[in-house]
Amino acid sequence: MPQDLMSFVQIKKGSVPSQMQATGMQSGDGVYGGWSFSDSTADASRYVCSFAFNAKDNLNRPIILTAAHCANNPRIYYQRSGVPHWVSLTFEKEWIGPGTKYDYQFHRTDGLNNGAWVWFDNGPGKIDFKGFRPSDDHTLDSSKNIIASQSAEGYYAVKGTWGYYDQKVGQVLCKSGRSTGLTCGQITHGYYTFNGIKGWIETGLSSAFIYAVSGDSGGAVFTEPTTAGGIKAAGIVTAATIHDPTRNAKGEVNFSGDERPCLPFMEGNSSYPDVGPDCKMIHMPIDYVDDQQLITIVTQ
Repeated sequence: MPQDLMSFVQIKKGSVPSQMQATGMQSGDGVYGGWSFSDSTADASRYVCSFAFNAKDNLNRPIILTAAHCANNPRIYYQRSGVPHWVSLTFEKEWIGPGTKYDYQFHRTDGLNNGAWVWFDNGPGKIDFKGFRPSDDHTLDSSKNIIASQSAEGYYAVKGTWGYYDQKVGQVLCKSGRSTGLTCGQITHGYYTFNGIKGWIETGLSSAFIYAVSGDSGGAVFTEPTTAGGIKAAGIVTAATIHDPTRNAKGEVNFSGDERPCLPFMEGNSSYPDVGPDCKMIHMPIDYVDDQQLITIVTQ
């Protein structure tokens, strides 16, 4: 630095991250889109959100994306060869807030296997949601969420991205999440208002018995898979505009809003005349992750 500028510079000691790699990992551990994570290592069955896509940050470091309204301390449960263990990821950054069109965060995945893959569950046990009432058990309805043209489970290859301006009303998009597995629907609104601002994508017209529910948040939204299993990253699951079939003291349907399951069997039921005609899901377009800093989705 030029000597004549030294008087204008003040040097202070700042904090330095002590651990940027995942902790608790073992050889062979990895992380991929469509996987679920917990915010606690105390309960292996407690999964609160899903991952979207592997990516690279502006310094070309490996990261994975999820929704910002999910926990900032993702823990992944592994059980290989009968030896269970937890891996904790390091939180990096998030963007979310009232009046913004952002709902994403990312975490460093240094040391973990990763790549351009999204896992999906399309099997007979794909619904991991009981219901609102004690008598509900929608895990028994998993077969109603199966998409006949797709395998029972596996990984899709991420071949590219499908940004906001690529997404048009009528196009089919799919999602992979913890609670309802693989489901697909059509874009019904390309400039949807959510969180007090326009710019979100709404999908609906799904044949799924339950389209999305809590636990699917943060999951991967992508184009309809090709016959070869290729997809393009389209977004991150944010919410679902759906209903709670329980009623309040006045006998009114409780429209609970975000993070409630879509129950198509309620539609048209004369006992619930105030229930809406379609089930919706909202996602943040994937190219929004570039608005704050350079993030590159890992593709093949």
